[in-house]
Amino acid sequence: MKKITKQALLLLLAMPFWACSTDDLETVERIQGGDFVLTTQQQVNAFTSSADIASLTITGSDIADLSALCIERVNRLRIVGTSVQELDLPSLTTITEEITISDNPQLERISDLGLKFVNGVFTISGNQVLTEIKGILGLKVLQGDLVVTDNPALGENLPLQPDEFGLNPIKVLSNDQVIEGEVILMNNHPDAATDVSWIGVSAVALDYTITSKQEALTFPIAGDSARRLVITGNDIDDEALAAIAGKITRVIDTIRVENTVATTTYGFFDKVKCEGSVVLRNNLNMTNPNGFSAYTSIGGDLVVDNTPLDMWNPDAFTNIVDIEGDLLLNRTVTRNYSFMSLVHVGGDFKVTNCQYVWGVPDGSEPGVSWGCDEALDGWSQLRTIGGDLDFSDNAYTTSLSLFENLASVGGNVTVMDNGSQRGWIPLESTDTKKGFDIFKKLLGAGVIGEDATLKLRRSPDEDFIDFDDLSAPSYTINGQDEAMAFDPAGKIANDLTITGGVTDEGFVHIASKLTTVKGTITLDGTQMSSTMGFFDVVSCEGSIILRNNEVYMINPNGFKAYTEIGGDLIIENSPWITFWSPDAFSNVTRVKGDLIVKKAVRLTSDAFANLEQVDGDLILSDNWLNGWVCSNYNDWKKLSVVKGNIVFTDQADINDLGCFAHLTEVGGDITISGNGWNQGYIPLVSTDVQTGFDLIKRLKDNGVFKKSGAVFTLSRSPEEGNINVDDL
Repeated sequence: MKKITKQALLLLLAMPFWACSTDDLETVERIQGGDFVLTTQQQVNAFTSSADIASLTITGSDIADLSALCIERVNRLRIVGTSVQELDLPSLTTITEEITISDNPQLERISDLGLKFVNGVFTISGNQVLTEIKGILGLKVLQGDLVVTDNPALGENLPLQPDEFGLNPIKVLSNDQVIEGEVILMNNHPDAATDVSWIGVSAVALDYTITSKQEALTFPIAGDSARRLVITGNDIDDEALAAIAGKITRVIDTIRVENTVATTTYGFFDKVKCEGSVVLRNNLNMTNPNGFSAYTSIGGDLVVDNTPLDMWNPDAFTNIVDIEGDLLLNRTVTRNYSFMSLVHVGGDFKVTNCQYVWGVPDGSEPGVSWGCDEALDGWSQLRTIGGDLDFSDNAYTTSLSLFENLASVGGNVTVMDNGSQRGWIPLESTDTKKGFDIFKKLLGAGVIGEDATLKLRRSPDEDFIDFDDLSAPSYTINGQDEAMAFDPAGKIANDLTITGGVTDEGFVHIASKLTTVKGTITLDGTQMSSTMGFFDVVSCEGSIILRNNEVYMINPNGFKAYTEIGGDLIIENSPWITFWSPDAFSNVTRVKGDLIVKKAVRLTSDAFANLEQVDGDLILSDNWLNGWVCSNYNDWKKLSVVKGNIVFTDQADINDLGCFAHLTEVGGDITISGNGWNQGYIPLVSTDVQTGFDLIKRLKDNGVFKKSGAVFTLSRSPEEGNINVDDL
């Protein structure tokens, strides 16, 4: 191979830039983190930004080669309508919002994207000759959906092909649990799979029904896979199940084992991998569940009905983390650690009548009773239920601890008539048992939907529990006497309002009675001096309003553990509160409502040093008091998103707009007026030491203001009048 001199190499590297016109360069050389559109090969060759990019669209039939691009991290990437034949972007590692590769008529191969992380939707669509997508195999995390549609040459479903073939990369990512969203497959190759489970599966996978031991010992199959397998018959025993397991190793959709005399799942389910639903029904001798010890997920429903599996630890179902469909347990033996790893149930969760009793149906034998464990607190990893929750008629269960860590229930809730053999579930929790009051927390936190139907009952002899009785109450406390006498119904409140001359002693007493406020805490006209002892003890998940605390409120360090405010943060006419660092509000990264600070003297440069996003309005106004000087807010360097309006007015010592220098999105209008009269007004044009009004013009030109027709009300002083943003 000929050696290339250093000078020649530099010349080659420089050639694409020399080949660009001035217009081309102006199109692509914009600010770091901007929005870019490349429509020609020259622009692609000239593009040099490799840092964070908000959006990059590559489109145009002139573009055939993307090898010059060295992009690493892009929020939104679209490659649409190009003439690229082989897509190679090895330096690209991260997509933070979405990636689309669509309608590229000559694209044959997605060879190497370099991608490791995608936080959003990944779409591959409308590429007429695309046959290879192995470039996605490097993905480690895909937090959105994968949509692969309308690629007519992609995905011929041939078995025994390598991981790189056709749609096989999607199967690999799915098996490795890389894809957290849905996989949508439609209108690809005529023989392509439309479900992940069918990728690479031979078309000869059939449905089989085996109804006797003789059939089990002799039946022939086409291949080693089945689509659905039904095993039923009163002479099917462990030997018959083992014979079937010697012929079939994989079932794609459903295994149903019903009305058999088999005693164990071991020797069958550890040999036959079921990728879909498992149904075990009316198998009256089946007590050993250890065939499932290697299962970490169930791809469909898991039904155990009238089958006395003794779900012991550490095997059986204890390693299952995820059930995609329903979990239905009826007349079986639930144990404390039966589902100790279970986090997610995609469908209904129904555990009913789990006091297992069986015997001769005519009653000539009394039957045998298996008692289930009383407190299923070993199931406490359970976080999400996609459908209905029904936990009823479980005679040995006397506690609801299995539900106390739930984060989401998608349907209705029925909990009734449990504990008849050991004592009914209590209304109020004790040190050893969780009662119905846990639903106060679940309702207050929005875990259960507002439209859900609740049927809650301790025993058949009692009335249903009133929904309103379980809602966390709200409280209003007026004055020190009421504060010291405060004795709430439980540790959780919806809203809490405290007014009048309540002192620190009163707040400490209130904090001893509560742990959580789900809605809003309002302090209006109190004598609180220190937020410590209250806000570091009582967790507020919603809004915080501090208003008219004019004399005493100085110490703000009760908020130092807050990284988010769940609603509004409003501080008005509380002039002495000090926003010192590194504590107070300096750890807050997001305010999910409005952030309003008015007449608060010590709102300082580092007061919100880590604030990144305000979901509502940002209003900073009248933060001045004679004799106290507020410093400019230039250390607010992380503030990038304000979803609502910005109001920045009447702050006598504030003569700099540096806190807005890093904005990337503003959803409303902006008002800046009357600032700096005590220290020199904000300049029109920025200097080495002051950020002026020209910043607002730059932000506008860069598309930061997202509201159509956003109103800009800008002025330095009343004497100078309004400033036209477009004249800056």
